[in-house]
Amino acid sequence: ERWLAFSFEYEHRGHEAFITSFPSPGRARSVVRGLPRYDDQIDLAWSADGRLALELGSYDSVSWGHIATVARNGRRLRLVTRSTRDRTPDWSPTGRRIVFARERPPSLGITRFGSDVFVARAGSRIHHAPRRLTYTGDAFAPVWSPNGRYIAYLDIPDFLGSIFSSGSLRIMRATDGQGQRLV
Repeated sequence: ERWLAFSFEYEHRGHEAFITSFPSPGRARSVVRGLPRYDDQIDLAWSADGRLALELGSYDSVSWGHIATVARNGRRLRLVTRSTRDRTPDWSPTGRRIVFARERPPSLGITRFGSDVFVARAGSRIHHAPRRLTYTGDAFAPVWSPNGRYIAYLDIPDFLGSIFSSGSLRIMRATDGQGQRLV
């Protein structure tokens, strides 16, 4: 049996994550149940062993979200991060770590939107602070390489103006963030 996870956008109410099976689909069921505080559930990513990583947030909040993991049956929901600015999780091939982007909105003295790449432990009941891999404020949408040694990400110096500016694809070592520009 194969599984599909998707996020459904309600008009003016946020997103809800669902899971269904295929090729003989049953009724789609909600992934996160009983937590009205997290009415915005997006950026879903499967692990190799069938767990989901996702961003949990509040549609009415000005902040983005936490990164969490949950079993395919909707049980064992665990927060991986406690920040409210985390997005786009991706599992390491071993399923032990999650890479994600932590965003920084414009504020007093900072005129541009920024983001850096972090890595956190995925399965621990004890919270461990994530490790920061980039310090540029230009790193978005990180993903693991299939062998788990590297992380690719978009380097976009002016994200909000990205339609008119250029960016590049970068790859870095997952152990220390050292990397190079690819394209």
